[in-house]
Amino acid sequence: MHVVACFVDGGVTLSEALLRHDKWLERKGIKNANFAVVTWSNWDCRVMLESECRFKKIRKPPYFNR
Repeated sequence: MHVVACFVDGGVTLSEALLRHDKWLERKGIKNANFAVVTWSNWDCRVMLESECRFKKIRKPPYFNR
């Protein structure tokens, strides 16, 4: 799948996406479990998400640092 304008235009804000993700983890019963968010490299969660949250003054959930 590739990113197209309709996905971006109809998307939610980063703060809303993080909130929805957090609630999803709660519903699955794994929010407080020992798990890791896995991406291709640390750039996604440790660099880009970190800087975007800082720029937008959003609290990054700590499980993105595992």
